[in-house]
Amino acid sequence: MKRLVSLLTGIIRETYQNKIVPFFQFLFVALVPGVLSGCSATGGSGQVDDKASGATVSTFAGGGKGGYANGIGSVALFNGPLDIAIDAAGNLYVADLGNHSIRKVAPDGTVSTFAGSGKAGFADGNGSTAQFRYPSGIAIDKAGNLYVADSGNGRIRKITKKGEVSTLAGSHWGYGDGKGNDARFHGPRGIAIDKAGNLYVVEEGQNSIRKVTPDGMVSTYAAGENNNAESIEFDVEFRAPYGGAMDKSDNLYVTDTHNNCIRKITPKGEVSIFAGNGKEGFADGEGSAAQFDKPRGIAIDAAGNLYVTDGKNRANIRKIAPNGEVSTLVGGVKGFADGAGSGARFYEPLGIAIDVAGNLYVADYGNNRIRKVTPAGEVSTFAGSGATVITEEGFADGMGSAAQFNQPTNIAIDATGIIYVADTWNHRIRRITPEGYVSTLAGSHEEGFADGESQAAKFRFPIDIAIDGAENLYVVDLGNRRIRKISKNGDVSTLAGSGEKGFADGAGSVAQFNDPSGIAIDKAGNLFVTDSSNHRIRKVTQEGVVSTFAGDGEKGFADGSEGAARFYRPSGIAIDSADNLYVADINNNRIRKITPTGNVSTFAGGEEGFADGSGGAARFYRPSAIATDKADNLYVADSRNHRVRKITPSGNVSTLAGSGTSGYADDKGASARFNAPSGVAIDATGNLYVADFGNNRIRKVALNVTRATVSTYRGGAYLWPEGIAADAAGNLYVADTGNHRIRKISPKGNVSTLAGSGEKGSADGKGEAAQFNEPVGIAVDAAGNLYVADSWNHRIRRITPEGEVSTLADDKRKAVRFVRPRGIAIDKEGNLYVTDTDRHRIRKVTPEGEVSTFAGSGNRGFADGLGKAAWFQDPFGIAIDAAGNLYVADFGNRRIRKITKEGNVTTLAGGGAGFADGFGKAAGFASPTGIAIDKAGNLYVSDPGNNLIRKVTPAGEVSLLAGRGEAKFVGPFGIAIDAANNLHVVERQTHSTRKIVIE
Repeated sequence: MKRLVSLLTGIIRETYQNKIVPFFQFLFVALVPGVLSGCSATGGSGQVDDKASGATVSTFAGGGKGGYANGIGSVALFNGPLDIAIDAAGNLYVADLGNHSIRKVAPDGTVSTFAGSGKAGFADGNGSTAQFRYPSGIAIDKAGNLYVADSGNGRIRKITKKGEVSTLAGSHWGYGDGKGNDARFHGPRGIAIDKAGNLYVVEEGQNSIRKVTPDGMVSTYAAGENNNAESIEFDVEFRAPYGGAMDKSDNLYVTDTHNNCIRKITPKGEVSIFAGNGKEGFADGEGSAAQFDKPRGIAIDAAGNLYVTDGKNRANIRKIAPNGEVSTLVGGVKGFADGAGSGARFYEPLGIAIDVAGNLYVADYGNNRIRKVTPAGEVSTFAGSGATVITEEGFADGMGSAAQFNQPTNIAIDATGIIYVADTWNHRIRRITPEGYVSTLAGSHEEGFADGESQAAKFRFPIDIAIDGAENLYVVDLGNRRIRKISKNGDVSTLAGSGEKGFADGAGSVAQFNDPSGIAIDKAGNLFVTDSSNHRIRKVTQEGVVSTFAGDGEKGFADGSEGAARFYRPSGIAIDSADNLYVADINNNRIRKITPTGNVSTFAGGEEGFADGSGGAARFYRPSAIATDKADNLYVADSRNHRVRKITPSGNVSTLAGSGTSGYADDKGASARFNAPSGVAIDATGNLYVADFGNNRIRKVALNVTRATVSTYRGGAYLWPEGIAADAAGNLYVADTGNHRIRKISPKGNVSTLAGSGEKGSADGKGEAAQFNEPVGIAVDAAGNLYVADSWNHRIRRITPEGEVSTLADDKRKAVRFVRPRGIAIDKEGNLYVTDTDRHRIRKVTPEGEVSTFAGSGNRGFADGLGKAAWFQDPFGIAIDAAGNLYVADFGNRRIRKITKEGNVTTLAGGGAGFADGFGKAAGFASPTGIAIDKAGNLYVSDPGNNLIRKVTPAGEVSLLAGRGEAKFVGPFGIAIDAANNLHVVERQTHSTRKIVIE
């Protein structure tokens, strides 16, 4: 708010210089409550229940956590700090992953950039001339040289005390020992250094520990096996090792992340388990009695105590004494809070380092902060603000939330789904692809007036934008009082307006406007402009001839024909299929309708306020923008009510989204929040996009979304359930993973044990005589036979309807060996498709038990392609459609992959970690596990990292189905769909089965 007041002060100061300011003063007062007037808008927050409303709001581009700024303490910004090292003087060095830089934090908390340009790339050199690509691990030797695991470049880099960056070993991604550039790395992560100056690199992508001598000779130090090890013994194979620390005797301690343990490697290369039992969970205790949950960073103090960042969900810092006794030092609940012991909170802590006084420094990745932990367990924030600054203005092109806007006011969308934004205070026209990538189409960083090509052109507060059938853009250049045209190839020209404040009809530069604000185009290509401070609607032909279409020029309110009508600062304008105009008459708090003959009437609204209803019974509060869909429904940015409203062709007004209170929240209906929405546009598929002025974001409102009602079907009846399936008779089958059983739920809700003794084992037999070892995936064939991915037995089991268990495919033959299969699906011919999770493959099992690899190279990574050319990373759930296409929840890659019957693998949805609804790669998942498919080909995905259920259309459009409002999930895992199209979800953390009725 202070920033807005400051802006207004500047605007008022300029009044005497440029004569355009009164409209801006009005605009800010109209859109932002409390500015100048000292009052604020109020409104009901709306009732939230377990049913989703008809409109889901998400952020499509702009804003978000993280950033880049040097400075002291909380002034500094990081973007995914991953690892830390400390020199003898107490300076911290941080691998700032998202900023592709090595940052230095002095003992007083002052943050500077030590090396790296801030842009992803590869270059040796001094300081900012060097380039890194996702640096992830960092260590420091006795001489003060830094060594960096430059993960994205597949190299180990050396940085001298003076900031000179060179490459010690590696040349690009791959796997190979050798010297210097002859070596190859695949996902180097942590680094540790022994007394002789040898580096030990924890290589997550190859599940190996590599040794690098001071002269750059690379060798494989321990295990590895590239995820293709024939042995499946826990104590032999690493699974995603992450961090390393070296003790005084040159023993190396490694966080074996996916095995949930800490490994010890002696100088002779002997590998043992130091702490943890391989089970994901949380337990303090000695050695194998302890449990970890995806341990990552590790550091060691002078006394030989280890400190580990642990807990994907609990977010702890664990301490391991030299005798292997594990205790919890601080943390316990994901979030952010400074404090002591369990009162402190972290959000995905990763790197960790310790100083000579025994203080720990933690790279709190999810909070974008560097945290300090004293030996007594007191946690404080050492550097980084980590704050989400909702109204922070800026300019940056980039993908999704990496982009920045500075009070965008209006939007237009072309036939291909490209979005064009009037980025008003950046004086630019921005372009957003359907995937969410933001670029600059026209305009420069300097305000002004200049026609020309693309970014050579200049605008001054462009405020609205429209597009014709030939893909020409028309811009209301408010500050220049002109109508500008941008051709398809980006050339900017002036269509009409002299640039002088005034009123005059005429051609081209003869015409004059006074604060033009909105624009719309009819079928003939005529433009209609709301000339706000002239209180008129102007018409501009393709030749640039300007005439007055409606309004007598006096501010006020009057319906009537042509010059008899009156407006009071008309703002937004839209046109329907019959060429009727609709005007957001902002100071009259009304939506006005103008027929093609110029007759003006009031379509909806009256006195200032908020009310849904029909016609004049409805109330608006400074409506600023308006758009129409194919059915001639109107959508209104009701700015001071902080809502988006819908008006049917008959004039009935309802609230589509927004709580009525200014703020920022992605959610459904009244749970969403806007801050003075100023522009709206609708695409060809019916999605609405909103220029959220006060939040500097472009928001997406998905219309006609699925309504879902969530209930608990069976609570607390299982132990860590992970899989579920439904048969044609309405029975559910649950993989009761922690109890090593397969449970059956009848249509009436009766729970019984179909098979499994409750003790882990591998025995075939009937009913409770059989044994399983953490079963996960389940599929049912037409005859009612079950097929189970028995994960820790590394087998596929078959269960008849009577409960007779047999082994269909196992690990006894080398050619068919599975390693922790998780998901299973069955086609019409009875072939099974199995996610062989720890081998990163999709396997096919015929009804006779013949096993082959259908897709996946066996390497842990990401690549689309045919068959074995594709790469997966811990694939989990799997489903099959009526045409025989497979869909895989690719857990580690946080994507939904599609595999055709021919084995061609593509990415249907997902582009990275986090949460984002959207199309294809613009969507974000945290950790997709379960997947189910309905008869229409829609996918339903359990996303336990976000605690949500997501819907994915056959075209790859991702939306939120359930998990917000009152209906919340905690660890949803497996998902199935029954014959009545109801979803059933097993919730691992609450040991429950949930039911979702889709309306």
